[in-house]
This record gives sequence, structure tokens and C-alpha cells, in this order.
Amino acid sequence: MVYRLIFDELTDNSDPSRVMMRQIAGAFHQYEKARLVAKLRGARERKRKAIGQKVEGRKSYAEARPETFALTCELARLGACRCDRPLR
Repeated sequence: MVYRLIFDELTDNSDPSRVMMRQIAGAFHQYEKARLVAKLRGARERKRKAIGQKVEGRKSYAEARPETFALTCELARLGACRCDRPLR
């Protein structure tokens, strides 16, 4: 019940002051998000330059388990795989 009351007060469009404050809060949120995205992008690029490899995203099977990936590729080359599509 209390949450509904607060939500109604925040979304009340009849008072211009509330609309203005909501828009200002949204603008600050957008600004902070843009700053954070730029900061994180810069950090990823610096780390990528420093170590010379990817620094984001999930590791592929070739990176996480190279021995399993090599065995899978070898089995596919030998025709032991019955799948319709190639592995790479």
C-alpha cells in the first residue's frame, strides 16, 4: 500500500514541479550511465592493449578447454561426428 502511494506521487503529472524533478533525475541518471560506460570502455581498451587479447565476453571452448576442443575437431575430421554442420 505504501509503495503504491509513493509510486502515484512520483508519476503524478498534474504538478509541474514533480514533472521537472523527475526529468532532472532522469537527466542525471543518463549522464552517470554515459560516464560509467565510457570509463569501463576505456579500462577494457587499456587492458586489451596491455595483454594483447580479448578481455570481455565468455570464454570460447577453444580458450576454456583447448584439449577437449582439439579432440572434438579431430573427431569431426575423422567423420566420427554425425552432426549436419561443421564445428568451425
